[in-house]
Amino acid sequence: MGKVNNYTEFYYHFFRNVLIFSLPLLVISVLILSLPHTFAGNSNSDNVSFEIPSSCTLNATLDADHVATVVSGQHISDVGTTTLKALCNDNNGFSIYTIGASNNTEGNNKLVSNVSTQYDIATGIATSGNISNWAMKLTPIIGTYTPTMTEGYDNQYVAVPNIWTKVASRTSNTDVSTDSDVAGSSLTTTYSLYASPAQPAGTYNGQVKYVLIHPSSGAMNLISLQMALYNALGNPTTTVDGSPTGTKYYRMQDMTTAICDAVTVIGGGSQIQLVDDRPDSNGIRKLYWATKLDDGNCWMTQNLDLDLMAGTTFTHANTDLGWTNLDTEATWTVGEGYSTIPWDYTAGKFTGWSNQTALPYSADPGEKYYYTSNTTSNDATFNSMTQCLEAGHTQADCEHYHAGNYYNWTAAVAGSVRDYGDAPNSICPAGWRLPKTSMDEFANLLVTYNVIPSISSTSYVTKNNVKIGFNIIRNYPLFFVRSGYVNDGISRDAVSYGGYWSSTLRNVNDARFLDFNNTSVNPANFRYKVTGLPIRCLAR
Repeated sequence: MGKVNNYTEFYYHFFRNVLIFSLPLLVISVLILSLPHTFAGNSNSDNVSFEIPSSCTLNATLDADHVATVVSGQHISDVGTTTLKALCNDNNGFSIYTIGASNNTEGNNKLVSNVSTQYDIATGIATSGNISNWAMKLTPIIGTYTPTMTEGYDNQYVAVPNIWTKVASRTSNTDVSTDSDVAGSSLTTTYSLYASPAQPAGTYNGQVKYVLIHPSSGAMNLISLQMALYNALGNPTTTVDGSPTGTKYYRMQDMTTAICDAVTVIGGGSQIQLVDDRPDSNGIRKLYWATKLDDGNCWMTQNLDLDLMAGTTFTHANTDLGWTNLDTEATWTVGEGYSTIPWDYTAGKFTGWSNQTALPYSADPGEKYYYTSNTTSNDATFNSMTQCLEAGHTQADCEHYHAGNYYNWTAAVAGSVRDYGDAPNSICPAGWRLPKTSMDEFANLLVTYNVIPSISSTSYVTKNNVKIGFNIIRNYPLFFVRSGYVNDGISRDAVSYGGYWSSTLRNVNDARFLDFNNTSVNPANFRYKVTGLPIRCLAR
């Protein structure tokens, strides 16, 4: 459908193929005892076990397409209709959760513009004014098994949630003997859009996911990182300068093993921004994307951008220090000569990096962002955030591809003195650490995502002569960045090369790191410790 000057076109694509259900098993054990056979003078018993699995489905029927043409300045409601029918074959009840998922990104609750991301339409319920917005409405189908709607979601327009949110449920101990009825536990979903007079003409696409959750051992078995943090800590309390008014975040330092272990939504579905409680030179605490990935670990999916300022003292409370009895220092002070090294744009190098190679050094590349695409191998470059957005990338993608700082290995491990094994400390936030190549943590992650075929491989997985592994490593949900490295004060091979330090030494001079470029990948390569590389952290 083409563009015209006085209206926008609104499309809704229902995400049908993410239905999730659990299969808790009901085990019936039948013990059959026989009386002693007098003629045999003995007795026998049979142990018989039957399993009756719970079978749950969430069927979606698109009754009317979620497509409409909207005149600028107009509010249009009840766009399309999808009927959602929930069904389980036991009486344990269930819940239905939903989340915005535009651009196949869970948590993105905007309508994405084909004109520019700056014109994406946020969700909301306003029907007039200068800001466009869209909303969803869920209406239960009245019948024998009408679902119980979560307060605020019953037959009224509401904002599309950006975290997994329960919208309907059915209590346990409900008779399901005739639940094949069409009206059983069903609801409809429709959408609305208000297009402000200033909204550019174009096509605006959105996605919403719905899942059915069946209880297991009395606990809901869909737990995102957001939910796990909430369950452990309550509402977030930390504000960040420059963020929208009223927006609060959880701290990276709040992360625990128990919180990560509680997360069952993986593969990028737990994506959330956390704030590092350690301020930069301007007193600003920085936000980082993190998620639980399919290898079972919670990872940062954005490069660390911590500035190592001379005289700064890090403590066990805010930094990954003192976790073992090998190096039990509770603090680490960045000494003279340890400061962030400025980029000399005229010389094209980081000043002062060479001749100080034994000291912990970090190098700040400045406000530069790095991005790439799914299709080609040589289309990336350093850009400002503005250029990154103008190129059509979302704000979140540009943040994921921030190059961060470069650290020599001594800086990355917070000055830990090691001749072998894994360094016990790092400059990761408290509760996080560097990956261990001694535990094949980079390799296991890449195998899990089909980047490489085995942990010992240095070749990308290919399909039809295309290195699909190379596309996977640099895109959602991994976002590893080809930001190059620093050697002798010079930034080298950005765009074509990526590397990330691990905590593992090879010998007194070399440390292991994840090494990848356009043609090959090595999850446990080694370099001189004086080399400057980015780092990613994973939760302990």
